Amino acid sequence: MNGFVGRKLAILAAVTAAAACGGSDDDTTGPTPTPAIGISVSPTSLSLPQGANGSEDIVRRAHQNIDYLTAHIWPLNWGWVDGKNLAGTWDAGKAKVVDYIDTHVRLAREAGKPLVFEEFGFPRDGELYDPSVPTTFRQRYYRLIYGAAEASLAAGGPVQGTNFWAWNGEARAQHPDHHFVAGSDTQYMGDPPHEPQGWYGNFDSDTEILAIVRDHAKAFATA
Repeated sequence: MNGFVGRKLAILAAVTAAAACGGSDDDTTGPTPTPAIGISVSPTSLSLPQGANGSEDIVRRAHQNIDYLTAHIWPLNWGWVDGKNLAGTWDAGKAKVVDYIDTHVRLAREAGKPLVFEEFGFPRDGELYDPSVPTTFRQRYYRLIYGAAEASLAAGGPVQGTNFWAWNGEARAQHPDHHFVAGSDTQYMGDPPHEPQGWYGNFDSDTEILAIVRDHAKAFATA
């Protein structure tokens, strides 16, 4: 019993420390609690973990009693790319994403635990929201994430899964400003109500993205 209680207390301490140091990495509005099973870390500068206040040592200690690591990757939210100038900022943003991925793969390998890219997203061209807008750079971004995941898996590395953000399916924004109106709107998307409807979610009409996701799923299923 004492061992069980001690492990639970260690997990609670690790999660509390991680949340106090940065918490969720979805946006730049401030810290929120981090899930208890996989602690996600995000950058203050390039590859440094924000969820641990920029300290890799905190990440290592925090995961002593955590089953696996997760990483959120949000280039637009973190200012790595300019949504209105994706063509001009893609190369620099890509380099930061690669560095960030490499750091988390290394941390997971050192910990001897699996790593999941559990939440990642990229805007449509021009940071517009309508499903008719192309996804040129989102496709590049997905291929970048999936390529890293597949390479790690093929080499016996720690990456064990990916979860893109998000699935909008057949839902469509009901207002020209792409805002959700609580109490009246009935089209529910993966994009949450407080964010622009169509910001990161993939629609059932996004054939190019769906093909990329499908190919990636096959690659993981047959590895």
